[in-house]
Amino acid sequence: MASNISQPAVQLCYENVNGSCIKVPYSPGSRVILYAVFGLGSLLALFGNLLVMTSVLHFKQLHSPTNFLIASLACADFLLGMTVMPFSMVRSVESCWYFGAQFCTLHICFDVAFCFASLFHLCFISIDRYIAVTDPLVYPTKFTVPVSGVCISISWVLPVLYSGAVFYTGVSDDGMEDLVETNVEESSSPKISGYCHLATLMAIVKETPHTTWRLEVAEELESLGIGLRQWNHMALMRLVALVGTVRISGPVWD
Repeated sequence: MASNISQPAVQLCYENVNGSCIKVPYSPGSRVILYAVFGLGSLLALFGNLLVMTSVLHFKQLHSPTNFLIASLACADFLLGMTVMPFSMVRSVESCWYFGAQFCTLHICFDVAFCFASLFHLCFISIDRYIAVTDPLVYPTKFTVPVSGVCISISWVLPVLYSGAVFYTGVSDDGMEDLVETNVEESSSPKISGYCHLATLMAIVKETPHTTWRLEVAEELESLGIGLRQWNHMALMRLVALVGTVRISGPVWD
């Protein structure tokens, strides 16, 4: 039955590269909306955090240990919006990475470092507010500007060292390769390849009429031999949502 239906050609991110990722294109209208929403988020992150930093550093009335922490947090979020969000926006909308392997590593480095820096800042701000509420009389002597500087230094140094050590030394790649090899040795490779094959299958048939593709998907999954009959209807719908909108009125199989 599968041979009677013409399937659309699979688009790859790089046609001339073996093993290239599959490109899942959006409609022009959806791409415009996604770029508008993500772009607006990036602009808000840039100008909003820039306003916070400028306010704290410019007005002497705002020079306090807590506000210095807030300004440093705003700086981390500002750098995240400038170096991470625009490129992640393109990757999310285009479903491909077009900026090279080296910048991909640098992009991940920035992402991890600035996100962890934000988390560290939030933790120290929480501690600062806890001390201010529970012990307000001695708070000015406990959380001073030097203490705030130490907290800011820790919030920046540890994430930068961690992200640089993990990604630029290649530890993350080696660890992932070892993980994949372990999974293959434990006979989980059919399951992993089955999931990848299923995602590819959904990408191919997502524009096929609803009344014709259900049985063929069931037959294809049956040929994988990976026990996907145990999947419930909601799990399948979530997976389909990763590659495109497909209207499903009932289970693919009974």
